[in-house]
Amino acid sequence: MSSFRESIKRIIRLSRKPTWEEYSLTIRICILGLLILGGYGFIIQLISLVLQALPR
Repeated sequence: MSSFRESIKRIIRLSRKPTWEEYSLTIRICILGLLILGGYGFIIQLISLVLQALPR
């Protein structure tokens, strides 16, 4: 248990508040990921609608 506490103390000592540039880059990457996933979902939905509209 004491080694766990020591590792927690070490992590807290090394941690720091991110700069605005780091924070901004993180936000941009998250937004880009959401847009890519949303685009994939939209394309899949369009393909699904087209396939359902085809006569059988």
